[in-house]
Amino acid sequence: MPRGRPSVASRSTSRACDSGPGRLACSVPLLTRVDAFLSTGGPAVLRATVFSRCRVRPWAPSRRFLVATLVIGVVAAALPLIVVSRWLVPLVWLGWLLALEPINARRGRPSWLGDLARGDASKLLALLASGAVCGVLWEFWNYWATTKWTYTVPYAGNVKIFEMPVLGYLGFPPFALECYAMYHAVRGVLATDSDTGATLI
Repeated sequence: MPRGRPSVASRSTSRACDSGPGRLACSVPLLTRVDAFLSTGGPAVLRATVFSRCRVRPWAPSRRFLVATLVIGVVAAALPLIVVSRWLVPLVWLGWLLALEPINARRGRPSWLGDLARGDASKLLALLASGAVCGVLWEFWNYWATTKWTYTVPYAGNVKIFEMPVLGYLGFPPFALECYAMYHAVRGVLATDSDTGATLI
């Protein structure tokens, strides 16, 4: 089949994802990317080596800032499920990050916002770099796969590296932050007083 022409499977999957339940079902494969990020040691290695001495002026966000960020995050996470629009796709990469990171920081859970309050930017930079590296690797493997993800975006969609439009790579660094925030939010809710589980980095 000539490259560039959508397969029947791609068109069928696209139609199946148009409904509300379909959108949720089609989101399940994305969890494999979450698992791939969380199961790698990249962030920890980068933090201990490349970014180990990255220090900034301490910045502690106010309570008002954290609340505003949480509200914006909740709206951003919910809106793409309510309004079907390709223009809202970037919100998927930002919503849960904005909603959960302030909660983690406020409750004293592992948090890059908490680290910034102590002047330590190593975790933030390590997560962003790991997201970028994982994104390139994922799209490299996806490109050569028999069954693959294809992407349609309304902006610069024809300018691609592998199957991903160039602008799509901007989503991977914040996605790494989002994975980190999700992990520690869930772990914080489920943890017991004696929990000493991994904090990732």
